[in-house]
Amino acid sequence: MESELQLPAPPSIMVFQKVDEVARAEDDVYCLPRVHNFPAVDALSQPHSLYQMTIGQKRDINAQGLDQARSQLRMAPHRLYFCVPGALYPNFTAVRGIAADLEQRVLQVHGFG
Repeated sequence: MESELQLPAPPSIMVFQKVDEVARAEDDVYCLPRVHNFPAVDALSQPHSLYQMTIGQKRDINAQGLDQARSQLRMAPHRLYFCVPGALYPNFTAVRGIAADLEQRVLQVHGFG
């Protein structure tokens, strides 16, 4: 579940109103929902990445919202990155209820949390 992710600097950002807008985004564009309570994920990027920022161990996730977000990605395997502070990083575990074909990864975010 451990991974290092390199984002382009600075990344292109697209703010979307409806999740189906993400399907039209170019690769490596960081897609942020306009609403702050978007279900399951905090951001997406083509062709295969979903991001969930958290300061605590996740026990489960909104499966319907996750499936809706995944359906907009073009390339498999899809990857769900849990972005966590350093104190949580070493002990963060896989989240239950997530489809086996969705790779779960954890990223340590310095200066977060």
